[in-house]
Amino acid sequence: MSLQLHGGGLFDVFRACLPSGTHCNLLPLLNESLPVSLDVCKRSARFILSCLTSKSKVVRSVASFSVLFGRHESIIGSNAICCCSQFNWNFSDFFLSTVDTRNKVLYKL
Repeated sequence: MSLQLHGGGLFDVFRACLPSGTHCNLLPLLNESLPVSLDVCKRSARFILSCLTSKSKVVRSVASFSVLFGRHESIIGSNAICCCSQFNWNFSDFFLSTVDTRNKVLYKL
C-alpha cells in the first residue's frame, strides 16, 4: 500500500490502523495545542477573569457577586467552579486572578 497525500490515501491508512476517535486525541499533540474542551474552558476562565478585573464597576460587581455568592446559581459562578476543578486551581487564587490561564501544552511525549 502506498501513502498518498491526495485522494484520502494517508487518511485511509490512519483510519484503518487507529481506533475511531483517535484523531481527537492526536490532533492537539500534532499542532501543540490544548484539546478543544480544555481550550473552551480556558477561554471561559479568561473571560470571567477579565470581568473580575474590568474597569467598569458594574461589571466587576456583577462578576464578583456571581463568582463569590452565586456560584451554582449563576452561569459565571458555576463556570468558575468548573474551570477551577478542571485545572486544579485554588478558588481564591482564581478569584484574585493569580492563576495561569496561558495555553500550555499539557502532554509529554
